[in-house]
Formats: sequence, C-alpha cells, structure tokens
Amino acid sequence: MAPTTVEDEVVYHTGKAGDIVRQLGLAGLAVVWLFHLSAVSPSQPAGVTHDVRLPISIDFYWPVLLIILALALDALHYLVGSIWWGTLVLCKKGNDPATDHKLAVCVLLFLVIVKVALMGIALVSLLCILSQHIPFV
Repeated sequence: MAPTTVEDEVVYHTGKAGDIVRQLGLAGLAVVWLFHLSAVSPSQPAGVTHDVRLPISIDFYWPVLLIILALALDALHYLVGSIWWGTLVLCKKGNDPATDHKLAVCVLLFLVIVKVALMGIALVSLLCILSQHIPFV
C-alpha cells in the first residue's frame, strides 16, 4: 500500500463524513415521512385513510430543519471545495500554495464539523420525539 499524505487522508475522511451525513439525512427525512402521521393523530378510527397532504407535525419542525440545513451544508461543502481547488489549479498566482491549502482545508473541515454537528443534533431530537409519540411495546 502506497504511503498517503495528510491531504489525502483529510480528503478521504471528509468525503466519507459527507457520505454518512447525506445517508443519515435522507434516512432521517424518511423516518419523519413514515411517522409524522402518528404524531399528528395517534388514534384514528378504523377505516379512515390519511390524507398524504397532511402537514407534518410541529414536533418534527426542528429536526427536519436541521437535517435540511446539514444537507445544504453538505452541498455547500462540495461546491466550495470544487471552486476553491479549481481556482487554485486554474489561476496559479504568486501566492504561497501551502498557505492556500491550509486555509482551504480549514474551511472545508469547519463545514464538515458543522454539518456533522447539525445532523447529530437533528437525529438525537428526532429520536426523542419518536420516543414520545410512538408506543414501543
């Protein structure tokens, strides 16, 4: 196995973190979609069908908002990275490339940390909400 650089490791791990955040976000939205009706009306008479246009319970507002923000930061992370590294490659100026790399890595790591934190808070709050609304017997 060839030795890797710190930059290669950072790229690998931030990419994996982005993949995991994206999968967790989509899974969280799917859980909200599956369980939002039980939070809105836990006891429906038999034979009553649910209207799929029924609004999501206010209980799910913050987890959904945080998940969407984390997914938006995930997209921003890749957009900023593409623009940043693309400009470094296309417009090589007299700047010190080591400084440019350090600043880019810091910005991208910050975005990764924020999106992972948002997703963690969203999923913990979603778990708390589901534990209150869904009877586990």
